[in-house]
Amino acid sequence: MVGDKQGEVLVVGAGPVGLTLALALTQLGIPCRIIDKLLEPTDQSRAAGIHARTIELLQMLGVSQDIIQQGNKATGISMYSNSRRIAHIDYTQVKSPFPYAILLPQVHTEKILTDHLNQLGVSVERGKELVKLSQNAESVDATLQNEKGQTEDCRVSYVVGCDGAHSAVGHQLQLSFLGETLNEGWIFGDVDADCE
Repeated sequence: MVGDKQGEVLVVGAGPVGLTLALALTQLGIPCRIIDKLLEPTDQSRAAGIHARTIELLQMLGVSQDIIQQGNKATGISMYSNSRRIAHIDYTQVKSPFPYAILLPQVHTEKILTDHLNQLGVSVERGKELVKLSQNAESVDATLQNEKGQTEDCRVSYVVGCDGAHSAVGHQLQLSFLGETLNEGWIFGDVDADCE
């Protein structure tokens, strides 16, 4: 039996993009579900910077003040190679009410967005992944599978893939992800540093 939810949007992926979309839809009165195959939110820093235009968009959703309060303002960024500065970007020259970037680990950004979404009565359905997708002119049929292998069929008006480079939505639609994987390692550190 397929559960038919006319007008509902299924958001696949509960990272910052999926959570922001679900929050925006809910605030507009558009019913949505948001699923993520992870049983728990990530505990990794991943994306650590939120730039001015993104803060402006988050302000429209009523989230920016929490982001600003929990993060650290960065008024610029410098890049060094062999102890020599090779580039500098001055964020104070950005024409925005927020002429800076906010440094905040992704795990905290996701928590803020999730809390705002929960306050509106929508929860992330964790441990669920999209395994099948088909559509016609009126609706989309999706099969979801939980961590125990149990499946659920649902019918919605739209499915939005916010699940990254290895997107289940993209795979089901046979879409290619343009770009390349860089063979580079990165280390994030939350440290006090003397930058003089």
